[in-house]
Amino acid sequence: MAASIAQLFFDEHIIPTVREWEESPLEPHRAISAAVNLNQMADHFFYEFQADSVKVLGASNVKEFRDALAASTPEFGLINDVADAHKHFKLN
Repeated sequence: MAASIAQLFFDEHIIPTVREWEESPLEPHRAISAAVNLNQMADHFFYEFQADSVKVLGASNVKEFRDALAASTPEFGLINDVADAHKHFKLN
């Protein structure tokens, strides 16, 4: 059975990026890369499983899913804030 797109993203982007960050956690570019990739994983997961309301925490779109993740998992909220600040230069 072929891997899902979300699984491929996890295997090809999340695992190596987080490993690189763990090797040198004080290097800002590694921390930002890990945060951005982890943040994007939410999109991949949502689009892969949007038909399963339980898996996407009842969300009907990516924004709702991100909000639900941030509310239920403070660590994701931090990752989302770091990635958002990196992309937009400030938090909204």
